[in-house]
Amino acid sequence: MSSTTITFYGQSCFLLEYNNSKLLIDPRKKSHSQVEGDIVYATHHHPDHTAGIGTFLEINFPSAILIGNIQVIKKFSQFRDQSVTIKNGESLKKGVWDFEFISGKHGFFRGVENIGIVVKTPSFIFGHLGDSV
Repeated sequence: MSSTTITFYGQSCFLLEYNNSKLLIDPRKKSHSQVEGDIVYATHHHPDHTAGIGTFLEINFPSAILIGNIQVIKKFSQFRDQSVTIKNGESLKKGVWDFEFISGKHGFFRGVENIGIVVKTPSFIFGHLGDSV
């Protein structure tokens, strides 16, 4: 079985590493995004969950992809060729990662589409709900 590493960068940002693949979730700061990686995911479009996305995609161009809901993808339209739009209830497989997407109500703001993620590999399951309440 491949080794798994989970690194917490603060607030809601995590880097998951499995089988030589890296997944960055909710990069709050550009400094959190200065890693080689394959996928970046944002639970919603607020800056405290997306500020590092552009840096991550530029550093890892052209192979890295952004996965997010329509509000996230619209915010980063300059990377549309590197983007996958997801919706609540969908599943997706990318490389070693299996994803399920679960909508949750954002804690403070109306109109914010907050979609949590369940990440599965053969060795672990990881859930991240963003700012859901």
